Amino acid sequence: MHLPMTLLLFATCAQQAAAESWPERKCAIFTEAWATSAPAEGPKAPSPKFRTGIETFLASGCDSPRDTCPVTEADVAIADALALIVVLEGMSTTFLPISCQSQP
Repeated sequence: MHLPMTLLLFATCAQQAAAESWPERKCAIFTEAWATSAPAEGPKAPSPKFRTGIETFLASGCDSPRDTCPVTEADVAIADALALIVVLEGMSTTFLPISCQSQP
């Protein structure tokens, strides 16, 4: 008699766990990290280009593009904070949408 209830409970837990995949969870973590690390204005606010790049990445569901380059001191500080947060959350820094291509 307890087996059907156990199976039902297991199925419910499995559905809840599957409701958010690892890529979705990573995007949620990064979205929260961005919201808490990037002030809207002031000396610690990211440059408009950096903000646009990150927000484009978020709008894509954290899929692409991965070509945002921090330029200002504030951008670099935010990029460093984001890198630390994702690592502390068990992610790799390769998840970050940050890439600076060297100019030839």
